[in-house]
Amino acid sequence: EMGRVFTMQQGGKVLLVDCRPPIFYRLGHLDGAINLPLKSYDTAVLSRKPNLDAALAAKQTIVLYCQNTECPDAYGVAKKLITLGYSVSIYKGGWEEWKRAGL
Repeated sequence: EMGRVFTMQQGGKVLLVDCRPPIFYRLGHLDGAINLPLKSYDTAVLSRKPNLDAALAAKQTIVLYCQNTECPDAYGVAKKLITLGYSVSIYKGGWEEWKRAGL
């Protein structure tokens, strides 16, 4: 899964969405990721909609992630984005797996 996400990221075929609180995003995130935290989703989604729509127009895959496999935030954001008509994937390993791999 991580290899697939990395390859898509390198090829510009993915929009990475960090679903963690802003403090964690500021401390470190996957290259190119935008922050759409579950806790402030209702206001954050308004400012992130142009990114999401641009990703769709560019035929990019929207991939959500949070801290690790125990973190439910990406699933919470996924449910909300799906109700808006977006198709999304979840990178389950999250920030911790990515960082451990040295990417």
